[in-house]
Amino acid sequence: MIDEINVLMRGWLHYFRHAKMKMKLVKLLSWLRRRLRCFRLKQGKRNIGVARLLKGLGVPKWRSWLLALSSKGWLTKSGSPQSHEAMNLSWFTKIGLFDLSANYCLQLMKPPST
Repeated sequence: MIDEINVLMRGWLHYFRHAKMKMKLVKLLSWLRRRLRCFRLKQGKRNIGVARLLKGLGVPKWRSWLLALSSKGWLTKSGSPQSHEAMNLSWFTKIGLFDLSANYCLQLMKPPST
């Protein structure tokens, strides 16, 4: 799934490379990360699966169970501090998510080729 998302984001970045939209890209990437956190939490299916996932990603046991036993929805759980601690920016880099805002800044620095 990450590979498919990366292809789309590279295409968007190439298409909008001349537009001034750094903040829009930051917001888009923030939304995308939250949706990916939601998707990953849903893969745990049950409370014990979510707790094991978070514990395996470095969240203390009691805090992972606090989120797993929450009656909130998946999207709300994906915005919690526990899920941000477990699935932080380095986790997204490790799984290979393309960083739109960083690569957009690199595109601006490149001299135009003729």
